[in-house]
Amino acid sequence: MSQYYALLSIVFMMSFVMVFDKAHLEKCNARFWKTRLMSREEVDRLLKVLSACQDG
Repeated sequence: MSQYYALLSIVFMMSFVMVFDKAHLEKCNARFWKTRLMSREEVDRLLKVLSACQDG
């Protein structure tokens, strides 16, 4: 029976970390875009580099 509790605790810990990471990432992305650390031209340039890397 104790193995089920161990499995349940591992699943609970993993779900907590996933929710925490998702909330933290959204907060960082919102702060990044609100403060406009990059101009629109820089974002376009990065997107072009990304698409070129994915093509090759």
